[in-house]
Amino acid sequence: MAEGRRPVSPGLGADPRPFRSDQHETHSDMTEDEIKALEKAAKKAKRIATERAGELHDLIEDRLPAGYEDLPAMAQATYDACREWAAAQARLEAAAA
Repeated sequence: MAEGRRPVSPGLGADPRPFRSDQHETHSDMTEDEIKALEKAAKKAKRIATERAGELHDLIEDRLPAGYEDLPAMAQATYDACREWAAAQARLEAAAA
């Protein structure tokens, strides 16, 4: 990852806002339960991102071009869910480091 960019999931491009190293605190002293909670949160975020991607796929496959007005909101919801997953995954990876 390029210095000064936030991590994002593949295919979404870099976040234009600068990344600060103090945004991810160090979790080396976390308990096993805290790490398990981070794992659960990352799995939940991935499930939600996958669901949003499926909804977007269904729109594209089944409802376009007639459903074009739903496209921006669904694309944004998918993007937001993927960003949430990327942040949860980053927290988990930071805890494991």
